[in-house]
Amino acid sequence: MSEAGDATRKALLDAAEELLISKGVSGITTRKVADRAGVNQALVHYHFGTIEQLLLAVLERVSVQVKERSEKIYAQESSFIAGWFKEMETMITADVKRGWGKIWLENLTLAANRPKIGKQYVKASTMSRKLHEQHVSEMLESLGMDAAEYPAQGIVTLLDAITSKLILDRLVGIKAGHEELLDILHRIWDGLEKPGRSKSAR
Repeated sequence: MSEAGDATRKALLDAAEELLISKGVSGITTRKVADRAGVNQALVHYHFGTIEQLLLAVLERVSVQVKERSEKIYAQESSFIAGWFKEMETMITADVKRGWGKIWLENLTLAANRPKIGKQYVKASTMSRKLHEQHVSEMLESLGMDAAEYPAQGIVTLLDAITSKLILDRLVGIKAGHEELLDILHRIWDGLEKPGRSKSAR
């Protein structure tokens, strides 16, 4: 694709992302996307074919950006626990403010009704979960904990459920109980990583 074509495609993705955040799926049409991007309406169909394909491309782009951000966070932190808390804080503050939380919710709603978007949503979710499961498995091994008794998949599912609930709350302005929940989790994690906790005592 030419440089001009790449620029047009990016402009259309940016426009669709902005409309998803400000208007929701119901507020997106090819004309509105084209007007926001400042291009001819026919270019939406040329680059993406349908609005559904455009929404899939937006979801994929955001998913890749989130994955890259997560990998950077975990690379910088000393442990999975520290990385998870930092990622959680980013998701319920900066991501919600940026609009990524709403994009996630809009696509989740679409995924429940449109098979193609559902397939892409599962792909994005699986990509994130595999990253977390790897870190959780390493954490369990370092703590000498039985992976059969505390399976990484189960722990990641719990953490995902917590993250999803807090994001949904924040999207409508609810913060009650969030600080208390995170304090509880901090105490649990601090207990697991308590200095001097030997394998024989576990």
